[in-house]
Amino acid sequence: VLERLVRDTRVIQELKALYHYTCQVCNQPLNRGFGDPIVEGHHIQPLGQPHNGPDVPANVIILCPNHHALFDVGALTVDLRQRQVIHADPRDPLNGVALILRHEIGEEFVRYHNEYIFKGRR
Repeated sequence: VLERLVRDTRVIQELKALYHYTCQVCNQPLNRGFGDPIVEGHHIQPLGQPHNGPDVPANVIILCPNHHALFDVGALTVDLRQRQVIHADPRDPLNGVALILRHEIGEEFVRYHNEYIFKGRR
């Protein structure tokens, strides 16, 4: 049995536009030479089994492909109070950089990410 998630692509598209197609971590557009720069919507609490995160703006962060990959493998998280990026390796240059934040991210989704995905200490 193949299951497929039905996603609301408007959620991601509206957030990409809000951030002017730049990564919330590095603030860089990835110019492909045509159309909008490449950025991706990352669900902080992943969609589907076993995580069952919702497809809502409060559960999404807009990232370049590199930073998306680092969130997926648990190398990055965010500190919403300090508006900072946290790297699993405290010596990494990304640790402590400012998080660009123009929409409300749900603390519950960050807590889930920290408990089940993030590999560093919080």
